[in-house]
Amino acid sequence: MIVGAISDSTHSLGFALQTTGPTCLLLAGLICLIGIKTVAGDIERAHKRINQSSREAHSK
Repeated sequence: MIVGAISDSTHSLGFALQTTGPTCLLLAGLICLIGIKTVAGDIERAHKRINQSSREAHSK
């Protein structure tokens, strides 16, 4: 949608892709970094729960 609007106004698809491509990639990278931090915490909590459940099962 944005690429189309820029392309229509400048009459250059190449320019539209060159201007929006890097911006979209930067935003995607930032979103991935946020996701990685969130997932790391979730995995750590899951491991703690698994270890706790394992210890409880072995103590019975």
